[in-house]
Amino acid sequence: MNEQKSSGGWARVWTNAYLLLTAVALFWAGNSIVGRAVRESMPPFTLALGRWAGALIILLPFAWSHVRRDRRTLLHHWKPILLLGMLGVAAFNALLYSGLHHTTAINGLLIQSAMPPIILLLGYVLYGEVPRWPQVVAVILSMIGVMIIVARGRMAMLAYLEVGIGDALVFGAVIAWAFYTVLLRLRPPVHSLSSHVCHRGLGHVAAECDRMGFGSMRKMGSR
Repeated sequence: MNEQKSSGGWARVWTNAYLLLTAVALFWAGNSIVGRAVRESMPPFTLALGRWAGALIILLPFAWSHVRRDRRTLLHHWKPILLLGMLGVAAFNALLYSGLHHTTAINGLLIQSAMPPIILLLGYVLYGEVPRWPQVVAVILSMIGVMIIVARGRMAMLAYLEVGIGDALVFGAVIAWAFYTVLLRLRPPVHSLSSHVCHRGLGHVAAECDRMGFGSMRKMGSR
């Protein structure tokens, strides 16, 4: 009886969209703060690789049985899986952590608040999806709320925010994630854990290739 109550409680947690989305926002904010805090001690590509390597280690035991069952479908759809991994893992993290080397976490979070309207715009451009008015209003209110928090209630402070190369890199990360979100419909019809692990795995490989290429360019430039 107690086991049934426990499992039922976890089921309610994992099916509560508002609770899960709140957790996502919390972790997302922490990602930028940590990325900024360790900028002097860890290169951006190394940080991205370490983050997703840890995530894969945690997820793989839960996902392995699904990956084995879905392996034929995954291999058949390797191209969209690779594309999603490159956008959502390699490009987003490399650009975000590189940008946080040159801009503040507050600037990074403010720029990332532009993600919802960009997603709506890409959905319209790529698939002809017309956003509903409640969605538009929600996005506008969300962005206003972020700006008020960043400006600490004094909107005139936004005029004094400095914009530089770091902000441009973070905005590039936002574009990459927006494309990833809109193109998620390309993922094959497999279990979500199978898809998630493969995105992360292939994205991890792409990020390692980027890191090696970036490191080689730095060595050549230092000669």
